[in-house]
Amino acid sequence: MTIVPLSKVATAIVGPSIEFASKEQDKEQVRVQDKEQVTIQDLIQFCSVPRNRKEVQEFMGLAGRRNFSEKYIKPLLEMGKIKMTIPDRPNSKNQKYQKLNSEE
Repeated sequence: MTIVPLSKVATAIVGPSIEFASKEQDKEQVRVQDKEQVTIQDLIQFCSVPRNRKEVQEFMGLAGRRNFSEKYIKPLLEMGKIKMTIPDRPNSKNQKYQKLNSEE
């Protein structure tokens, strides 16, 4: 048996991670490295007022546009938790995301 000691850096979680277990579970914890825990519910509530991607990303304390969109924006759109303000132009520079009201 060989034991290889690993430093904290080697075993640390790198970058943000999020898990969407089901559409009903929107209180999943988002791990933000060196930041306070932010829940998905906090993110959805932040989008009560239409926000652009940059504003949402800054609220989460994250960098990396593509990764952010793939891991956070797209799943929330698919779950019906947020909506695009310009749905026919998803890549518009004026695109914003807004909390989806339960009546819609």
